[in-house]
Amino acid sequence: RRPPHAEGRPGLRPIAVFEELCRRHPELGSGKRRTLERRIRAWRAVNGPDRETSPRSRITVAGQLLDCRFYHFRLPFSGFEHAHVVLGGESFVALAEGLQNALWSLGGVPEQHRSDSLSAAFRNLGADAKEDLTTRYEAFCG
Repeated sequence: RRPPHAEGRPGLRPIAVFEELCRRHPELGSGKRRTLERRIRAWRAVNGPDRETSPRSRITVAGQLLDCRFYHFRLPFSGFEHAHVVLGGESFVALAEGLQNALWSLGGVPEQHRSDSLSAAFRNLGADAKEDLTTRYEAFCG
């Protein structure tokens, strides 16, 4: 459920919320601003609008639309990010190549790795093919 002050206003910035809270409650000190921003960011991550995990691009080459997506890898605490252009659709090969390039760029492997459910890669696959893809992905991560 969305907080009352955000109802119908998905683009409401945390600083605007903080300013309104300070106006209504002058006893709040400015030291609470960062805490509020973190809590709003955490709330939006769980309850905010869904975001596509494999963003489509509107790139044209010689006037023709290029069917591509971006593989995006990031480490939230360090701020490290790596993007990789994926030609065509989502696939195991695209995932493996994007992750491998990100890890090479990083120069190491994090202790944990999370990814989305890869629903596009599993769509229209039979049970055997889904099991094979799961096995290949687990082997790749290992």
